[in-house]
Amino acid sequence: MPAQSTPNRIAIDVTHTIASGLHSGVQRVVRNLAANLSQHEMPVQTVMHDGQYFRCVNLQEVDRAFRDLNQIRSNVAGHLPQTYRSCVELACRCLPFRSVRDALLPSPGRQGIYRSFIKMSSRRVTKQVMGAKLDLQANDVLILPDAYWAYSQIWPSVRECRLRGAFVAAVVYDLIPLTHPQFVVPGADRGFREYLQAIALNADLVLAISDTVKQQVAEMLPQLWPEDELCQDIQAFELGAELLNSEGPIRQEIQKLFETEDHRPYLMVATLEPRKNHAYVLDALEQVWQRDPSVSILLVGRVGWLCDEILKRVQEHPRFQRQLHLMHGVSDAELCHCYQHARAVILASITEGCGLPIVEARWYGTQVLASDTPIHREVGKQDCRYFDLRNPQSLAELLLNWEQEVKATGEQVKLPQRPVSWSESSEQFLQRCLQSFAQHQASMRGRKRKELLSTPTDLQPLPENPLRKVG
Repeated sequence: MPAQSTPNRIAIDVTHTIASGLHSGVQRVVRNLAANLSQHEMPVQTVMHDGQYFRCVNLQEVDRAFRDLNQIRSNVAGHLPQTYRSCVELACRCLPFRSVRDALLPSPGRQGIYRSFIKMSSRRVTKQVMGAKLDLQANDVLILPDAYWAYSQIWPSVRECRLRGAFVAAVVYDLIPLTHPQFVVPGADRGFREYLQAIALNADLVLAISDTVKQQVAEMLPQLWPEDELCQDIQAFELGAELLNSEGPIRQEIQKLFETEDHRPYLMVATLEPRKNHAYVLDALEQVWQRDPSVSILLVGRVGWLCDEILKRVQEHPRFQRQLHLMHGVSDAELCHCYQHARAVILASITEGCGLPIVEARWYGTQVLASDTPIHREVGKQDCRYFDLRNPQSLAELLLNWEQEVKATGEQVKLPQRPVSWSESSEQFLQRCLQSFAQHQASMRGRKRKELLSTPTDLQPLPENPLRKVG
């Protein structure tokens, strides 16, 4: 088939996002890209099953199909029969092993012994939303925007598509498991390096979510594979800001938190895991509460990893459910309400690929107090107020000063809506893909595809964490 400058079809792999039931971070990007790109004439959404690609119905319909399962997934214990839970609670009081209770009555966000049941149920629902088989060929584009370090089964199918001539574009969110391995579970850095190597060998275009990540990827990929055999086309695009499903019911307990103007809480949107730095924020708040006990905060985020200590600290804090609130499973509509009415948004991450809460808060005109890191400076620009991660007192003073500023004006201080929308972000993303596709097709003229794909299929051993010097 002759090369052409415009693709016949564009396929977006949303498999892992659909099956995971998650709506934060990576999954939020995948959903917004898929929703916006599906409005163009060429793109289609796809789902992978048993090593093949199939068309799937509209992503909102897919979410509806997964709604009940995702509710169970977010709080397994809450959906178990009360009699069973009571018996397990009684048995656990007689057993000294916390792991037994975690397995039988997992905390929100965990699945315990019910993981296999949920996985089988997910596969059953996935089959319900699959359409016709999709064989990607030459002059087709396959977009890979998902969390493939957690879904590595994809790569044989990707390579098969590429061998048939498809152009592959992959999104990279960050290199944190390599630059900061202390923030991930042991061994995760190894799996992440294999994921990056797979991208280096199978992608024609890499799209990073910030210029900071783009630079890191450009420095990293040559260390994974000889430079003349890996992806050379590395670009960046801006993430959009508005929430996809901002209309919907809002729980009474969330509305109640924000109903009194003078006591609206600060908002921190972050998965419970060490990199997000909840402990630092609590340390700063302890100083604030000594001078102003009325200050409150709402922590929104699912239970992540290496977080047992901070979760216990929050739940056992004397101000818990008074000035310190924690919520999981917050919908887009509820999160939109929180952004619009929060005193300010706090982002204390030690490192990020972008810092999506910054652009989301700025979209709704709410002030952001962010840790002073290069990526936050890139994304937040002059609109954020920054604090020093070396000392919680820096955030404490910033909070107290902001309190005085808000009280002096008599109303919430709002910012103009400046970030790009998801429609603009998706258009930018699509143009990057189309331009790279056209350049790639031009360079392919007169060359045989097999020469480009002469690299070995199997991944080779990697050196120990070659990115420690980056970051």
